[in-house]
Amino acid sequence: MCTNYRVPDKQLFSEYYGTSAPIGEWRDEVYKDYFAPIIRRDGDGRRSDLSSFGMVPREKIPPGVKVFDAMNARVETGGRS
Repeated sequence: MCTNYRVPDKQLFSEYYGTSAPIGEWRDEVYKDYFAPIIRRDGDGRRSDLSSFGMVPREKIPPGVKVFDAMNARVETGGRS
């Protein structure tokens, strides 16, 4: 699974996506746990927000719990810890 994405420039949001860019900053290239813009349905229109992707957000994992990382997981090693 690819976990690197290129984010569009802020000026392209209204032109191509029909919504304004979300408030905040993000990097040009996004990996898991980085904030990036997403576009979602909002009533009859669209809205953009900043979000991050991953199985469980890092700040929600209690201390001492092993992080489950599915990035670049392969079927051959999926059952191993």
